[in-house]
Amino acid sequence: MPLIYLEDILEKSGNKYLSVNIAAKRAREINAENSLPMLMANAEKPVTIAIDELSSGRIDYEELDQAEELLEDSPFASVDSEEDEEAEGLEELQSTEEYYEEDEVTDPDETEEGL
Repeated sequence: MPLIYLEDILEKSGNKYLSVNIAAKRAREINAENSLPMLMANAEKPVTIAIDELSSGRIDYEELDQAEELLEDSPFASVDSEEDEEAEGLEELQSTEEYYEEDEVTDPDETEEGL
């Protein structure tokens, strides 16, 4: 098994956590689809093949600028927007209740002036 240094992989991506995620995603592709490796490797394990591909520069990746792009495709996006609308309605209701609590009308019979 060839020795792959972390520095070699970091030159390609610049972030070790990103490198791990890229290699893991590629290993899942190799394992799930039984796809052919992009280079001839003696390794049998998908993770080792993915790391070899990453260190040789065969894997291209693209970083997303904003997390909102991911949320648009998420099946939970509509649920989140509905919850946001409900929360806004509750905030309006609470502010209205606080307004009335501040301006409470007191019963003149219960005050000292009314006696």
